[in-house]
Amino acid sequence: KNKVVLYLKNNRKWRKEPGFIIARSVKVGGQEYALAGSEGIRIAIVLADPVITPSKETLHETQSKLLIISGLGFTNVADVKITLRPTPSSAYKIIGVLEDAIRVQLLPDRDWLPSFMTLKDEDDSKKVLLQVASIDTGAGEIPFDTPIAIGYIIKDREGVICDDSCEFAFDGVCDDGSEPNDEYYYQNYFNYMDDDMGGFYYEGEYGGDAYNDQIEGNDGEGDGVMYGVAYDDYYMENEDYMVSACVEGTDCT
Repeated sequence: KNKVVLYLKNNRKWRKEPGFIIARSVKVGGQEYALAGSEGIRIAIVLADPVITPSKETLHETQSKLLIISGLGFTNVADVKITLRPTPSSAYKIIGVLEDAIRVQLLPDRDWLPSFMTLKDEDDSKKVLLQVASIDTGAGEIPFDTPIAIGYIIKDREGVICDDSCEFAFDGVCDDGSEPNDEYYYQNYFNYMDDDMGGFYYEGEYGGDAYNDQIEGNDGEGDGVMYGVAYDDYYMENEDYMVSACVEGTDCT
C-alpha cells in the first residue's frame, strides 16, 4: 500500500543517458491521474555506469602514498566507495574524485598489502596484483564478476622515505608541504609555479598580459584582470596559500 516498486527489465536501461526519472501520471482503478500537471514528479536520479580503466602501474608496498584510479562515470568524494583487493579497507581512504579519476591515499603507518602478504623478505622481482573488486558511485555497490587490475604492488626501496606519485612531481618543487614556508625562499616570486603552499603563481609580474590589457592603447590579449590571478594546483581558490597541493611524501623532486 502506498508504494510502487519498479524493476528494470533485462538488457534495458533506465535512461539513454544520466539524468532524472520523471513520473508524469499514475493509473489507479482504471483511471489515470496526472502528477504535478504536465511537469511530473522527479522520483530518481540515474547515474552513469562507472567504468574503470585497467592499468599496470606499480606501487611500493608502503612508500607509495597515492593511487590514481582512472575511468569514467565517477561522481563525488562523498558518494564514491571502492573495494580493493588485497588491500584491507582500513588501510586507505578516498581523498578526491573527478569524473574520470579517483584519488586514493594510503593512511599513515599502513600498507597496501595485508601483513601475511608482505614483500619485506621477498625477492625484488616479486609483485602482487592490485584489483578493484567493487565500486559504488552513489546508487549502490556494483561488484565486478572479474575484479579489474589497476596495478602491481612491489617491494619498498631500501633507504627511500618518499615517492613521487603526485601529478605535480618532477617539476623541481616539492608540493607536499616539505618546502620552507618562506616567500623569500623564492627568487622569482611572481613567476613561481606550483609552490607547496597551494600552487600559488602569477602569469608574469602584475598578471602579465592581463595587466597590459588595461593600459590605454595596448593591444594585449589579457583577460581583464588587473593584478593577475592566484591559482591552486587543483584550480581552487586558496587565499591563505596554506594547503599543500600533494599528499605528504608524494612530491619530493
